[in-house]
Amino acid sequence: MRFILFPFLLFCSTIIAQQKTKLTIPKSASTHVNVITQDWNPVLQNYEMPKPGTATARGKLLQLKEENAAKYPRKEKFKPSPSKSNLSSPEVLRNFQGNVFMNRFPNDNDIAISNAGQLISVINSNLYIFDTNLDSLLKNISFDAFAESLELPDFKYDPRVIYDPNKDRFIAVILNGFLDSTSQVIVAFSATNDATGEWNLYALPGNPQNNGTWSDYPTIGISASELFITLNTFTNGSVNNSGFTESVIWQINLENGYEGNDLNTAYYTHILPEGKSAIFNLCPVRGGSAIEGDDMYLLSNKNLSTQNDTFFLLKVNSQIPDATLTVDILRSKNQYFLPPSAKQAANRTFDTNDSRILFAFRENGKIQFVQSCLDTLSGNAGVYHGLVNNYENEPSIRANTLSDTLDLGFPGISYIGNGTNDDRAIINVNHSSANVFSGCSVYSFDGASNYSERVEVKAGDNYVTTNQFGAYQRWGDYTGTQRKYNEEGIVWVTGSYGTNNRRNGTWITEINWDDDTFLSVNENNKAKVSNIVYPNPSDDEVNVQFNIDKAESLRFSLYDMQGKLVKQLLREFTKKGENLFSFSMQPLPAGAYILSIESADSIIHQQKLIKN
Repeated sequence: MRFILFPFLLFCSTIIAQQKTKLTIPKSASTHVNVITQDWNPVLQNYEMPKPGTATARGKLLQLKEENAAKYPRKEKFKPSPSKSNLSSPEVLRNFQGNVFMNRFPNDNDIAISNAGQLISVINSNLYIFDTNLDSLLKNISFDAFAESLELPDFKYDPRVIYDPNKDRFIAVILNGFLDSTSQVIVAFSATNDATGEWNLYALPGNPQNNGTWSDYPTIGISASELFITLNTFTNGSVNNSGFTESVIWQINLENGYEGNDLNTAYYTHILPEGKSAIFNLCPVRGGSAIEGDDMYLLSNKNLSTQNDTFFLLKVNSQIPDATLTVDILRSKNQYFLPPSAKQAANRTFDTNDSRILFAFRENGKIQFVQSCLDTLSGNAGVYHGLVNNYENEPSIRANTLSDTLDLGFPGISYIGNGTNDDRAIINVNHSSANVFSGCSVYSFDGASNYSERVEVKAGDNYVTTNQFGAYQRWGDYTGTQRKYNEEGIVWVTGSYGTNNRRNGTWITEINWDDDTFLSVNENNKAKVSNIVYPNPSDDEVNVQFNIDKAESLRFSLYDMQGKLVKQLLREFTKKGENLFSFSMQPLPAGAYILSIESADSIIHQQKLIKN
C-alpha cells in the first residue's frame, strides 16, 4: 500500500443556475414483504459490450484508458511501501455469503443496517434481509416480486438502500425501464423498522421533463428531513453511457413517505448554466456518526476525462419548498486519472468504469470521499481518497492515493470515529490481479495521512466470467458500506468475489476498529451500578459481577494505564439484572490495566486490574 498527499486549491466560483420543478407524487401501492409468496424473478440480460475503437461512449472511454496505460505502464516489480505509521488493521468480525447471483451483472452492491441489527443487502437482481442478532436469513426476493403491486412489467435494476437512524426506517430505490415511456424511479419507504413488514411504494417519473430521456444510475442520501436521489438521464437507445443528457436531483420529504402520504418533491435540472458541460454523476454526502440538519451537500468531478483537476461541491440549503441549490467549483493542483481495467487470472480483465465519486460522508467540518483512479507510479487501479476541509465556508481539499500490488476498484467509505477531532474511517474495496482471484478488502484511515495495511475480507475462489464478452468482464458499479449508528467502532460492508463456478458472489462483513481509542471517562455519564470484582490481583481468570437496569448491547474492553486499547474482549447483547463476566489475563504481561464495560452512550463499569 502506498499513499500520496495531494494539496488542493480553494474554490474559484459559485454558480446558481439550475431549474427547479415542484411535483406532488401520490402513493402508488404498498407491499408486505412477509406476505409475498410467489417470485417469478424474470431476468433479461443484454450481452452487448463495446470494444475499444467503437463509437459508443464506453468504447471511447476504453480508448482513453489505453492512452493512460501507455503513459503510465504497469511496473511488474513495483513494491508499494507500507504505511509510515504503526496503525493497526481493522478486525473482521462476522462475515458470510450474501445475495445469490441470479444471472445479472454488473454485480452492484449496497447495504443498510438498523440499530436493532436488521440488515438489507441489495445486488443487481434481488433484495436480501438478514437478522444479525439471530444470524438468520429473513427474506430473499427479486425486485420484481418486491414491486409487483406497482404493476410495472418492465426490467428492474440498479438498487440502492439506506437506513434512517432518526426515524428507524429503511428506504430502497430501484429503477424500472430503459425508455422515456417506461422509465420509473421506484422509491420504497418501510412503514416500520421491520424490513419484512409493510412498505409504501412510489413510482417517480423517469422522464418528468418529457424530453425523450430515461433515468439511470441512482445514488441516494438523506438529511434530517429529506431524501435526495441523483440520477443520470439518457436519450432513448443509449447504451453504456452514450446519449448522456444531464444529471438531476430529486428532493423528497421523508415523513410523507414513512406515513404513506403524497410526496412533496423538488426536481432539479440544468444544474450548470448554458455553455458549460452538464455535470455527469452526483454523489450525495451522507452523515458520518449521525444524520443532522436540513442541508444536503453533493460532490462530482470530471469523471470521464483522462485526467482532470476539477471538482464540484453542491449545496441544497433548507427544505422544500424554500430550498435553493448552489455549486462551488474547486480546482486542484494535482490531477486525478481514469482507472485502468483491472487484471484477472486467465488473461481476463474487469471493467473499472470511470473516476466518478462513489461514496462520501461528512463529520467534524470535513467531507471524506472516495473514487476509483489510476496510480501513476505503479500503473495499477487504486483509490483516490479526498477530504474537503471547511466545506461550509472556504473549502479546500487534500487527497491520498491508495494503491497496492493488486488492482483496487469501486471503493466505499464510512466514518468509524467517536466524535470531535476524530476523523477515522474505514475504506472498503474490491481487489483483483492476474495472480489473485477477485475478492474484497478493507483499510483503516486514522484521520491524518496514515492507512493500515490492506485486510482481505474475502478471498476469491476463481476468476470471473459471468457473460459472453470474452476476456472483458463486468465487476460492479458500486460496493456498499454503512456505520452501525448505535455501536461505536462498527461498520458493515459488502463487496464481490469470484466464486468457484466463476460468478460474482456477494460477501457481507462486520468490521470493528478501535485503534488509538483512548479512554475518556466522564464521571457524570458513568452508570451507577453495584459490582464485585474477584480475584484482583490475579494470575489468570478475573470475574466481574455487575447489575444493569435494562437490557442493552455492551462492549467489554481492556485498556492500559495510558488509555490505549489493549483488547476488545467481547461485544454482546446483555440481559437486564445481575450478570457475570469473566476472562483470562494469562495473555497479558504483568502490570496494571483498566477493564471498561460500556454501552452505546455510557460507561457501565470501570475497574483497575492487576496482573501478577
